Amino acid sequence: MNKKGQKICDKVTSMPKVWWKDNPVMTHFFNSLSVLLPVGEAFFIKSVKYYEKKITKESLLEDVRLFLHQEAQHHKEHSAWNDMIKAQGHNVEAVGRSFNLFIKYGQKYLTPIQLLAFTVASEHVTAVLARIVLSNPRWLDGASKEYRRIWLWHAFEELEHKAVAFDLYQNVGGSYFLRVFSFLQTSLVFPLFIFEMMVKFSLKDKILFKLRTWRQVFDFGLLVGKDFFKIMFYIGEFLLPSFHPKNHNDEGLIHHYGPLLKKFCRPT
Repeated sequence: MNKKGQKICDKVTSMPKVWWKDNPVMTHFFNSLSVLLPVGEAFFIKSVKYYEKKITKESLLEDVRLFLHQEAQHHKEHSAWNDMIKAQGHNVEAVGRSFNLFIKYGQKYLTPIQLLAFTVASEHVTAVLARIVLSNPRWLDGASKEYRRIWLWHAFEELEHKAVAFDLYQNVGGSYFLRVFSFLQTSLVFPLFIFEMMVKFSLKDKILFKLRTWRQVFDFGLLVGKDFFKIMFYIGEFLLPSFHPKNHNDEGLIHHYGPLLKKFCRPT
């Protein structure tokens, strides 16, 4: 893993309401991800940090610390992104309320190892999304450079640290059954929360019942459909007892996007 992590430079402080090539459906999909991410990343940080002092393997401890640093940076960037959404008149707290309550009650009632299992499951889902976005340029080809760069940067780092929570979970004795159970729950609720947020955004913008919106929903469905079997394969790998995140080689994507992101990142 990169010892320092990838910097994000030339920060965006404002954005148009529809920033994905005049397509509010794609805009609301990524905005919904952004609403979800800071809460999720705070959850990941807390669940991993609980075990940090119990790690005896130096290489794992180093990876965990970089994981915590990268997730903290993601939290910061997407919180700033959400502030821009707020400036457009959207109530981000209301949009993300259901997901926030889900996380809140999980942290209240689940044990540390259960919370870590959900982190492992969520990290796999985000790694799959990152791989799909980096592999298929159509997911971001309608975004301008500034917005595209932020999502490429996040996806790149998700692939960089995709195995850290999993390695920690194994190191502290997490079971296969709990890992799979947590993953099945995560796989069910994640798309539901994203769908709910997209509907809320569309209702606020008064576009939900417009014909043009549903044409864009159809196009979005075609884009998902193009990658559907890949997504199902990557998701299904997690159910194998022999699964490990590094079983899938993403070095080609990391080597391709690392230099590109450095070009995007120009020190001020």
